[in-house]
This record gives sequence, structure tokens and C-alpha cells, in this order.
Amino acid sequence: MRVRVGADNPASTCADIQSEQVSLVVRQLPLVFTANVVNSILIAAVLTAVVPVVQVAVWSGLLVVLTAIRFFHQGLAGRLLTGSIGDPAQSVRRLTLASGISGCIWGIGLALLLPEPPIYRLFVAFVLGGMAAGSVVTLSPLLPVVTAFLIPCMLPLAIRFALEGSPVWLGMAALSFMFTVFLWIAARKLNRWSSTMLRLKMEKSRLADELSSVLADLERKVERRTTDLRMARDEANRANQMKSRFLAAASHDLGQPFQAMRLFIDLLDSRLKDTPHHELLQALERAHESGQRMLSSLLDLSRLESGTVELRIERFPAGNLIDRLEMEFRPLAESRGLRLRIRCHDCEILSDPDLLHRIVANLLGNALRYTASGGILLACRRRNTMLRLEVWDTGVGIAADRLEEIFEEFHRIDPVDPGASQGVGLGLSIVRRTAELLNHKVSVCSIVGHGSRFSITVPCRSAQDPAPPDEEERPGLLPAGSARPATEGDSA
Repeated sequence: MRVRVGADNPASTCADIQSEQVSLVVRQLPLVFTANVVNSILIAAVLTAVVPVVQVAVWSGLLVVLTAIRFFHQGLAGRLLTGSIGDPAQSVRRLTLASGISGCIWGIGLALLLPEPPIYRLFVAFVLGGMAAGSVVTLSPLLPVVTAFLIPCMLPLAIRFALEGSPVWLGMAALSFMFTVFLWIAARKLNRWSSTMLRLKMEKSRLADELSSVLADLERKVERRTTDLRMARDEANRANQMKSRFLAAASHDLGQPFQAMRLFIDLLDSRLKDTPHHELLQALERAHESGQRMLSSLLDLSRLESGTVELRIERFPAGNLIDRLEMEFRPLAESRGLRLRIRCHDCEILSDPDLLHRIVANLLGNALRYTASGGILLACRRRNTMLRLEVWDTGVGIAADRLEEIFEEFHRIDPVDPGASQGVGLGLSIVRRTAELLNHKVSVCSIVGHGSRFSITVPCRSAQDPAPPDEEERPGLLPAGSARPATEGDSA
């Protein structure tokens, strides 16, 4: 978007430019006055040899008096010191008048005093040409001022040369006239250049002011948005804390009714055994177990979100964890017609045994839920001081674009068994949060239709044990000819 600066008030812009031009000329006046006085004294000293002293003194005195008047008239000296110029249009008129009078004294006075010897005439022409050229340099920001000095300074000399009538002086007259014209053209170009530069300078200043205003307004808006976002974040945090407290309270309060239901189910089991109603009791027991798992998931999630989980980091044999998991899940796998294979390293793990058990148990539970045939492998793979616990399955697999979604809260995938519980979708979310709490790395790779592999990496006891070979043994659970999923860090 282009911004047209100064277009709304062109008169104000022209006045500002004129004021700057006057300031430029006023700042050059000390140099102009010095040149007038020094050159007048120099010419007077030279001309006294061939021109009456009285005439030279009158001419030089007029020039010095005019210079003094210009310096002190109407506070010009104060304006030179303070930089204040008042009304620019009035200042232009005064400078033009004073410059014109000075040009007349220089041009007409020296034309009248012009001596006969040619060498003196050339000296006068040289000095006047220098004064004219100097006026172009110092007074060009104001074209009327430089014109008022240039024309009366040079044309009288050209006329005086022309009146001599000889070819040489006619040539000098022509040269003087052409020199005057060229100087005026140069002064006009310099004036246009200075006007353009001043206009660009003012436009730049206005653009900078406008940009500063826009930036200040933008900063205020950003500050307001930041405040709003901070308030929204605080509100979301409060809502999340309230949710966590509610889940914790609800899970705790619902725990007692579920325990009572368990007691009643056990009591009914002893009474309804070997009766036609025992199948209904088994269905009730499965529903109770599903609700109990959901309640446990909600309770685990609320504890993780509220930060009330206490870590108990210790060293314990990996075999203890694997044996406990095998006892829990082998009967479940066999009841579904699946093979559960175990491969364990004889080493010690540094972690929280209960929390690590929950993580791997969640992974095994998901593997059972989403595997219809084949088997499940729970393996320990050693890498120097790290041990990777892996859960392989030959289930339905997960699409690559959904691997991140599965760790979100309440994300569920339909189980392969229509009669199985779908769960509340918190298992992998709890796995991820618990692993982050323990500073353990969780990874997953999967191929749709072939199966998945979930792994968690934990510290081992020592780094002195030899590393395993580069090639890991194939688990032997995936169907023949299928590609084993690959993941970052899996060089096995």
C-alpha cells in the first residue's frame, strides 16, 4: 500500500519546503558576508593604483555598510545564532531585496570604476565571476535570491565591455553574458535538486512519524491481545484444574460403589453357580470390570494432570516386571487364542516399578484388544546403559497419519472383537504422560494390516555390559513376507 504523504495539505508542504530553503541560505550568509568584505577590500587595494581613492573608498564603504545592515537589520544576527527565521515568505522577500542591492553595488559600481588598463579589467572580471559562481553555490536553494544577485552583478560588466566596440571586448562581453546564463541554469538545477531533496526528507520524516504511530498502535493491540491470551490461558488452566479435581473426586467417590458391587458379584457367584442365571452374572462381572478399568483410567489421568503422582525411583530386576506382566496377560491371551511370547534380559531397571508396570500393562492391553489372530511379543532389548521394553502385535495396525492422534485424550479405535470393551480412550494418553513424568522415551511404528510395535526406553544398571549385535533377531510373529515396521533409532 502506497501512502501519499503531504497530499492532503500541499500548501503546508510548500511552506515547509520554503522554510527549509530559507534556513539553508541563512546558514550560508556568514560565508557570503565574509566573501563580500574580503573581496571588496582586495579590489579596493588593487584599484587605488589606477582609480581615484575617493571613488574606490565610496564603493567599498557602501558594500561594507550594506553588509553590516544585512547582518543586523531586523534581528538577522539573532536568527543566525538561534536558527529562527520567522515568516519564510517575508524572509525570502527581504533576502531577495538585500541580494539585489548587493549585486548592483558589485556590478554597477565596478562597471563605473572599471579602469583602462586591460590587466585591471581582467582582474575585475575574474573577481566578479568568482562572486557570481559563489552566489550560485550559497544562494541556489532560493532561486529569486540568487537571480537578484547574479544578473546585476554580471550584466553591467558585459554591457561595459560591449560599449568598448573592439572585437576583443565584444568577445569578453559575449563570454560574460554566456557565463551569466550558464550560471543561472546551474542555479535553477541546484534549486530543483534542493527542493526535491527537501521534499523527500519531509516525506521521509512524515513516513517515519506515521510508521511510529502505526507501530505504537500495533504494540498496543499486541499488548491487549497478549493480555487477553494470558487471561484465556489462566482461565483454561483454572478450568483444567477444576476438571482434574472433579475427576479425582468423582473417581474416589465412585470407587466405593464399585467395591461394593464386587462384593455382591462374588456373593452372587457362590449362590448362582451351576444355575441358568450364571451366564448373566458373568456378563455383569465383565461390565463391572470394564467400568472399573475406566474408573482407574480417569483416576490415573486426574493424578497426572494435578501433579499429585509421587515417584518412587529404584533399581529392580527386569525379570520381576516381566513375570508380573506374564502372570496377568498370559491367561487373557490364551482365552483369545493368541500366543504371548516373552524375551527378557537379566538386568536391573532404574525406574518407578508401579508406574512402569502401568505403562507396559496399558500397551499389552491395547495389543490384546486390537489383535484378532497371531500373537504378542513382550521383549527386552539392551543398548549399552538403556533397555527398551517392546510390545509387538500382529493386529490391525495404525495408519501413519494417525500415529500422533492415538496419544491424545479420549482417542479411540474400534476393537477387532465387536463384543470387547472399546474403553474410554485414555490408555495411551496415560502412557505418554506417565513416560514424560519418568523421563522415559515412548515410540511407536505400525503398518496397517500387519501390526504395531510400541516401545519404552528405560535406564539399565550399568554401561560396562557388552552391546548386543547390530542385527536383532526377528520376533517371528509377523506373517511371512510382511515388512517389519521401522522407526527412528531402530537399527535392529
